[in-house]
Amino acid sequence: MSLPERVERVLEAAIEAERAALGAVLVDGRRYDDVAAIVGSDWYRHAHGLIWAAIGRVVAAGDPVDLLTVKAALGADLAEVGGAGYVAGLLDGVPRSAN
Repeated sequence: MSLPERVERVLEAAIEAERAALGAVLVDGRRYDDVAAIVGSDWYRHAHGLIWAAIGRVVAAGDPVDLLTVKAALGADLAEVGGAGYVAGLLDGVPRSAN
C-alpha cells in the first residue's frame, strides 16, 4: 500500500472516531468530560470542532446535551456543519442501553 493510501485510511479512521466521540456525548451528555479529557479542542474535521464547541456551550449553560439543544447552540453554523441531518447522523452506530 502506498503512503497516500495509508494516509487516506488513517484520515478516514480519524473522522469516524470523531463522529463516534460526538455521537457518544449526544447520547449521554455525562460523557462530555470524558471526551474532553481525551480530545480537548483538537478535531481533524472543522465541522466537528464547531459541533464540539456548541456542545460545550450547552454544557456551560447547564442545559441537557441532546440534538435539539446542540442544533440550537450551533445557530448559523448548523448549515456549515452539514445541517440537522448530519448532526442527527452522529448518533448512527452509537451503542445505547435499552434501559
